[in-house]
Amino acid sequence: MTNTSSARLLLVVDSLDVGGAEWHVVELAGALRRRGRDVEVACSAGGELEPRLEAAGIRVHVLGTCRVRRRTSPVYAWRLRRLVTAREVELVHAHVFASEVAAALAVAGMGIPLVVTAHSEACWMGPASRRWLDLIRRRADHVIAVTSGLAQRALARGWGGGNVSLVATAVARATAVAASSMRRDGHGGAHIGVVGRLVPEKGIDVLLEAAALLTNRFENLRVSIVGDGPERLRLERQAGRLGLDRTVCFLGTRLDVPRLMPRFEVLAVPSRSEGAPRVVLEAMAAGVPVVASAAGGIPEQIVAGRGGILVPPGNVSALAGALATVLSQPQLAERLGEAGRAEAEARDFDATMDTVESIYRGAVPARVAKARSHAGHQVGIVRWGTANPPSGPDHRI
Repeated sequence: MTNTSSARLLLVVDSLDVGGAEWHVVELAGALRRRGRDVEVACSAGGELEPRLEAAGIRVHVLGTCRVRRRTSPVYAWRLRRLVTAREVELVHAHVFASEVAAALAVAGMGIPLVVTAHSEACWMGPASRRWLDLIRRRADHVIAVTSGLAQRALARGWGGGNVSLVATAVARATAVAASSMRRDGHGGAHIGVVGRLVPEKGIDVLLEAAALLTNRFENLRVSIVGDGPERLRLERQAGRLGLDRTVCFLGTRLDVPRLMPRFEVLAVPSRSEGAPRVVLEAMAAGVPVVASAAGGIPEQIVAGRGGILVPPGNVSALAGALATVLSQPQLAERLGEAGRAEAEARDFDATMDTVESIYRGAVPARVAKARSHAGHQVGIVRWGTANPPSGPDHRI
C-alpha cells in the first residue's frame, strides 16, 4: 500500500454493542469516510451501533452470531483472514483484546500492516491473556495508546517495535456541539448520572454504597444508571438491600447519552480501572461536573480539577463526600461545568484524525522494514486454507 487515501482500511472490533471502544470505532470510521477514505468495519457480532455505520455508507461485516469477548477464537480469526483477502484490505486497525488477537492471526504472513489501539488497562486479564496480548502487540506495526500510562507500558514492552503514539480521546465535533447546546434542565434536586457497562471494573457497586450515604442529606436524591451488562441483576439486588428502590433507576442501554447528559447535576465515574472514558468528555462538553475515580487516564482528562473532582478508586466515603460537595454547592458545580466545557472544546477531534492518518501512512514503511528483517524467518506464522475453518473449540480465557 502506497497511499492510504486510496487504500481499503478495515477497522476490527469485538462487536457493535454500545461501549466506549465501540463508539470510538464508529466515530473513527465516520471521520475517515468523510475524509474520502475507503473504510469498512468487521466484528464478531453486530449491535445497536450497526445502523449508524450503515447510515454513513460504511460497509459492516458481521462474522459470527455471538460476540467473541475476552478470549481467542481461531474461527473468528479464520473468517477475518478470508474477509481481508476477499476485500483486498491494505491496512487493519484492531480494537479490544479478542479482535486484536484475531486480526494479528488473520494478517500473519500477508504483509498487511496492523495497527492496534490500547483502550484500557484490562485488569481482568490472567497470565495467559497477557502473554497473548504481549505477543500480538509486539508484532503490530504501530500501537496507539489512549493514556500516557498505556503509552509508557507499550514502550517498555516493545510493543509495535517501538512505534507507539499517545492519541488522547476526543469526541467528534457533532457530539460535542449537540451536548453543549442542550439546556441544563436539571429538574431541580440532586440528580446523579452514571454511564457505562455494568461490569465489576466500572465500580457501580461503589456508587450505590455512596448513594446510600447521601439519602439522609438529600431527600430528593436520584441516581440514573445508563448501561447494561452481566452485573445488572446483582446491582439491582444491591440497590434493594440498601433501600434505594425509589432512588436508583436502571435505564439500560441508551443511544441518546448526549441528550440525557444535561439532565444530570453531576456525572459519577466510580471505576476501579479505566482507559480514557469518552463519557467523561461527553459530560464536560455538556457542562456537567464530574466526580470520578483517579483510575487509568481519567486524571489526564480532569487535569488540576478542571471539570471535576477526583477520588481514590473504591473509596465509598470519598466518593460520597465529593458528590455531596458538588450537589450542595451550585456555584462550584457551575465553575466545574464551565471549566470542563472549555477543556472538552480544546480537544481537537480533527487534529486527532490527522494523527491517526499519519500513523496509517507510517505503518507501511514499518511493515516493509519488518518484513525485510524477518525474511526467511517466519516463526509462529499461522497458515490456514481458505476452504475450511480451523478445527477445535475456541480458546476461552
